[in-house]
Amino acid sequence: MGTEFLWPGCHRPGGRTPGASRRRWRRGLLRARPLAPKARRGGHLGLDAGPLDRRHLDRRSDGACFTSAPLAAALELLGRPVLELELEADQPGFDLCGALSVLRGGSGAVEQLSTGVARFLGTDCLRRQRRRLELQPLLATLAAGDRLRLSLAAAAWPQISVNPGTGAWPLGACGPDHRVITLQLQLDSALLALEPMASGTLAPLVTTPP
Repeated sequence: MGTEFLWPGCHRPGGRTPGASRRRWRRGLLRARPLAPKARRGGHLGLDAGPLDRRHLDRRSDGACFTSAPLAAALELLGRPVLELELEADQPGFDLCGALSVLRGGSGAVEQLSTGVARFLGTDCLRRQRRRLELQPLLATLAAGDRLRLSLAAAAWPQISVNPGTGAWPLGACGPDHRVITLQLQLDSALLALEPMASGTLAPLVTTPP
């Protein structure tokens, strides 16, 4: 893996000032509510694709946000953000949706940089396993004083269909068979990394004589 982000001062928006021990975040819960699924805007999937200010999304109680301490120096991000963490669900199907954003120094905006979705189906969802969430590749330049934020949720409606939690493949919006899904996250072993981009080098062109 490439650049590794370990944030000793992770906190939720509106919470205490960063600086608390990582032990506070050994475990976390996410809940998908079928009648009010977590919304998703911008990113790579929506009709309003692209960057946006997602602060209103991060204020919802059915998501989790982890924000870094201010950067001490400028930083360039080039690659694919990948989150690895152990989690389990109480239903045989769930989604894990993530967004990586930047909070510019002196600004209250939450600029969304990259998004990703991972879908899991079957009885393995009921067992705690290490799972992987890949976000879209990005190129971003951060200044000293900026902060990074990782936002997690168990739905991304209407950009992706709502997982019913039954093990069946989701087909659209929520219906009478959809279940409330609770995810338990093991955070003390979670890892957010930036995988390098492929070089894009092409093989030499070989021509066959006539």
